[in-house]
Amino acid sequence: MYYVYILKSISRNRYYIGYTANLHKRIEEHNIGCSRWTRNKGEWVLVYYEEFSDKGMA
Repeated sequence: MYYVYILKSISRNRYYIGYTANLHKRIEEHNIGCSRWTRNKGEWVLVYYEEFSDKGMA
């Protein structure tokens, strides 16, 4: 499965949209600084996600 997701930065009131095959791992990566765009922007929380059967659909 693939997921399209929207995260919100609690401290900066910003949003990030992405897709992944492992939603929980990807959110953790955003919060520990593995993503250049979301790094140093505070804690990110999941506000929306949608599941797709293949990457092309996501």
